[in-house]
Amino acid sequence: MSKNVETKADAKTPKSKKKAISNIIFIAVQVLLVVVCIVISAYILENAKSPSEATSVTMVAIRSQSMMGDKKDNFDPGALVYMKKYNGEKLAVGTIIAFCGQETTGSGQIVDVVKTHRIIEVVESKNGYVYRTQGDNTTGADNPISSSKVLGVYKGHTEGLGSVILWLQGFEKVKSDSITGPDGSPVEIWDVPKSGKLNSANMLVVVLPLVALLLWNAFSLISAILKEKMAKEKEKAAAAAVEAAGKPIDEEEIKRKAIEEYLRSIGQAPAEQNDTAPVDQPEKIDNASEEE
Repeated sequence: MSKNVETKADAKTPKSKKKAISNIIFIAVQVLLVVVCIVISAYILENAKSPSEATSVTMVAIRSQSMMGDKKDNFDPGALVYMKKYNGEKLAVGTIIAFCGQETTGSGQIVDVVKTHRIIEVVESKNGYVYRTQGDNTTGADNPISSSKVLGVYKGHTEGLGSVILWLQGFEKVKSDSITGPDGSPVEIWDVPKSGKLNSANMLVVVLPLVALLLWNAFSLISAILKEKMAKEKEKAAAAAVEAAGKPIDEEEIKRKAIEEYLRSIGQAPAEQNDTAPVDQPEKIDNASEEE
């Protein structure tokens, strides 16, 4: 018997493991999707204003090749750079800062953008500090930046994560011989489409799975509630059956049924059904036999 039980348990084990693994994968996908949505939402909300109107930034999705290099704090197009708040203190040469600048898109438009370049010179002024910056992979310096225009100070970065955000926002990857890395080879950057308008339809790639995930979780929750309700009803029915089966029978009833069974076994009807049957009949038969 125990061997059969073990065999059944062993047979169920692979299915249980597969179900557990699938549940873990499903939960991991949910968590990843939620994290991506949170990051994208935070980035979009933070960059809802024009760069010229912003007062600070905490994340910058890198579109250009201007900070490519072999240093630890260099980053490629498509990186997501994290910034800490700037409080007006004097920054050292070599610090990477974010500030509002202008660039010409592939379609010839001049647009405001958030640039992240390295400080190459610091000049003190009556109103604070003035910084001169330059990208590590550019040939010329930027226009001087006053300390009031600094949007953030470099804290770290993640390669590739910015590409996801830029693609979802509708930017396109472009490549030309005039856009090169530190070694002189052409590199891809993220640019505004030639139409000059960003296409946010790519956001559906995240929005639709998120909606499907919410619907699935709602369905799972309703199913769990219904199952729990059915389980409680079954428990009540089982408890009622156990109570009915275990209810004690009246002792007088037991005695009466036992007497009826005995009388039937000796061929006599129960007393309730045949009250005229003489009880002393065997004695009269014996007297008659003695007279003879």
